[in-house]
Amino acid sequence: MNGSAFNRESTPLLEQQAVPEPDFEALRSHLLDAGISPRFVRRTMTELRDHYDDIRHDIAQQGISEHETVRLATEQLGNLHVIAKHVKSRTELRRWSYRYPAIGRIALPLLCVAALPIAPFVAGANHAPALVRWGAILALSGLVTAGLFLAMQLSISLG
Repeated sequence: MNGSAFNRESTPLLEQQAVPEPDFEALRSHLLDAGISPRFVRRTMTELRDHYDDIRHDIAQQGISEHETVRLATEQLGNLHVIAKHVKSRTELRRWSYRYPAIGRIALPLLCVAALPIAPFVAGANHAPALVRWGAILALSGLVTAGLFLAMQLSISLG
């Protein structure tokens, strides 16, 4: 035994190698990483899976073996790399932050900063006591800060 994963004695000579089904999950991940809109990626994946299932069903109706059905359906569907290349070439399918990166580099940080004061309210909607405590502490800290500013202003004015 030479340690290889293929053992000639245990593999029938006429057995065919299994043809893998298209890796739709890898295509989905690749398109999302390329900046394609998640909405379009979901639609594309649904259409490709439905089309692949229809092809397999039509071929299976002809009485062809499962192995040959998968092979023919995969062949008819086409190369997923070519499909991905075609989708990525259409800029209108990309998220706006990928189409306009300069605006994205300015707008996204500003949106995040603007969302910071809102985040506790959104996150705390189901935790009212924590939200009340947070609001009370925020109000108290504002009063302390205002008191310190008033004391500094009075010491400067009267000083």
